[in-house]
Amino acid sequence: LGYCMGGASAAALAARRPDLVSRLALIGAPWDFGNLSGLGGAIAALAAREDPETISARLMGLGEALGSVPVDALQLLFAALDPTLALRKFRRFAALAPDDPDVEIFAATEDWLNDGVTMAAPAARDVAIGWYMRNLTARGEWILDGEPVVPEAIEAPALAFCSVSDRIAPPDCAEALPRAIPGAGLRRPRTGHVGMI
Repeated sequence: LGYCMGGASAAALAARRPDLVSRLALIGAPWDFGNLSGLGGAIAALAAREDPETISARLMGLGEALGSVPVDALQLLFAALDPTLALRKFRRFAALAPDDPDVEIFAATEDWLNDGVTMAAPAARDVAIGWYMRNLTARGEWILDGEPVVPEAIEAPALAFCSVSDRIAPPDCAEALPRAIPGAGLRRPRTGHVGMI
């Protein structure tokens, strides 16, 4: 089971080490970064104008200075996809009665969202440059351990959940992965990226 970037990683494992994967489930797993839409597409287009070597040097320098890329740096990117989301969701939260069951769900979701882990600088570099800037995943050029990740090679039964309103991994970005996996099932829940969890 892989969620978001973990979904792409789980697909890579299933493709490269089929002996370790008997079934595969993907939730909001981005794959075709050439098909980002809305503000996510705009951010990717802006990133594409940057020099990959400069971005690589910045990420690796951050990793050397701090030991890894802090989760706050990643959260900043997600916040940029919808700058007013926090205001809207906390306004809705403030209107809830204290005994409303949604209060507990809201708090649990916020705790989960804000309990992210840091990312190793080489992994952050691969995602930023290889995925977002060069779209190596969809082009069949994402190399792990010297070999390309080919989702068409996945033999395990696969099921993907790709939200119709996902802003982080929009449908055209996420659905590219299950379309490439032979016989993969696809479900399209009517919720956002986090809502699928």
